[in-house]
Amino acid sequence: ASTATYVDRYGIVKTAAVNTIREEKDGFLIEQAGTNIATYSEQLDNAAWTKVNGTVNVNAQTAPNGSLTMDEFEVTSVSTVQGLSAPQFTSNGSSDTFSLFILKSLSNFDALLYFRNSIGGGAMYATVTFNPFTGVVTESAGTEDYSVMDMGDYYRFSLTSSLIPAGLMRAHIRLQSLPIGSKIAVWGAQIEQSLAATSYIPTAGSAVTRIADKALLPVLNNAVTKELSIFGIISNISSSTTGNKFIFSVPVLSGFLTLYYNAGNPNRYIFRYDDGISPALASVNLSVNLRYFAATVDGSNITININGTEGSVSKIGDPSVLLADDITFFSYLNSTPAQASGNIKDFRIYDFALNANEIEYLLP
Repeated sequence: ASTATYVDRYGIVKTAAVNTIREEKDGFLIEQAGTNIATYSEQLDNAAWTKVNGTVNVNAQTAPNGSLTMDEFEVTSVSTVQGLSAPQFTSNGSSDTFSLFILKSLSNFDALLYFRNSIGGGAMYATVTFNPFTGVVTESAGTEDYSVMDMGDYYRFSLTSSLIPAGLMRAHIRLQSLPIGSKIAVWGAQIEQSLAATSYIPTAGSAVTRIADKALLPVLNNAVTKELSIFGIISNISSSTTGNKFIFSVPVLSGFLTLYYNAGNPNRYIFRYDDGISPALASVNLSVNLRYFAATVDGSNITININGTEGSVSKIGDPSVLLADDITFFSYLNSTPAQASGNIKDFRIYDFALNANEIEYLLP
């Protein structure tokens, strides 16, 4: 429902028009909604960005989207505090995520990234050290979650903290005691009040929201649930908000057949006939992220197979036939935003129940 960015198979940040598939190297990207509250995300020279013992060289490097819009921060005075502070934002006191693209450095140095409620002084939250030469991250203080995406010439670095108190806050990029002329090139700053970074959302003088994706996959209204298999390969599963996250939902007589997980336990997957009352039909606990799944209905027998682990089998009453010719994927259940985020690599629907050997045959 809105334009949105993605990283194509060559590592270039692209922008997709409304109602256009975002195809990444890991498959089609489907996401929850996201809001970037960091203003002037590509304009470090703007007064909203605070510079300490340095200056900004505007449009000095080629950005991840191929344009000459990546700014450099250059050290002009040797000090224990050198760097940038992103525009001030208001933390909700829950979870805040700071992400940005950093050009791989030709010099070996560390950058300190953290949250703080002022330019200098005061408590520091979720402090990590990132080396843009080696790509190595070192945790320093606080409870945090971070990720580093290697994009060839760039890294996309993100930092999440749930310990930040509600109120005015800043995200900082700090260099320490580097010689005059030292540089770090960054682009695409993003601050989200979420559990994880989502795809990049460009901003100017105000926050910008990307609308949630909704994927409807046609089944031609000819697959009945008396004998049915749904198979998929997905990757990069993540959650930017709490609660149950539905991977797919199939409308049937009095509810939905659904596969979902909870953001608090993203490695436990539950398949059930969801009428709002019925218990789980089958569940699987994994030690790794979901790679592939198969859900089969054979009469009243229900089975799920996730990454080769088969879930418990239960019986249900006749769930009748599909009521619509679309399956919603990574999307809404009963019009409630309860999305997972990730990449769809493969998705198939069969009008018979796959056995274990047939499932294995479908794997890449």
